[in-house]
Amino acid sequence: MKVARDQLLVIPAATPHTYGASKKEPWTIHWFHAVGTNVPFYLEKLEVKPERPVVRLGGDVQLFSLFEDVLEGLEHGSTLTHLTYAAHSLSHLMGLILRHKDEFWHGEANVRERMAKSIEFMRAHLQEPLKVSTLAALVRLSRSHYTTLFRRVTGYSP
Repeated sequence: MKVARDQLLVIPAATPHTYGASKKEPWTIHWFHAVGTNVPFYLEKLEVKPERPVVRLGGDVQLFSLFEDVLEGLEHGSTLTHLTYAAHSLSHLMGLILRHKDEFWHGEANVRERMAKSIEFMRAHLQEPLKVSTLAALVRLSRSHYTTLFRRVTGYSP
């Protein structure tokens, strides 16, 4: 299986695996083993299945920064302070992974910007009756697609 840039590959526990990089286009892998009672929740939210183990996340530098924060917290010791810092960084990282999965699930990197543009339009026209079809047209989407994306990005219907 090929994994591309800005993708997350979930490998179930106890699954034998190997990996390697192309000599022409080497890459860096960021990985961790996840255990705990919340793992099934995250896997369900990521919609990961054995037949579909790859999730597109987009290339937000904050993902890598938070990953490094988790590692840094763990590498500096096992004090309560370090473990608490690592746990909170990991929680933030997992939340960001879920957000990115929702925003980039269909392969477009500009969903958040499109939704922000429609929200800005809503705010500028609070005194007017607005139609979802108008908001969808503003960001060049069908009404149903716009409604789905808006709900995924904001958690609310338009």
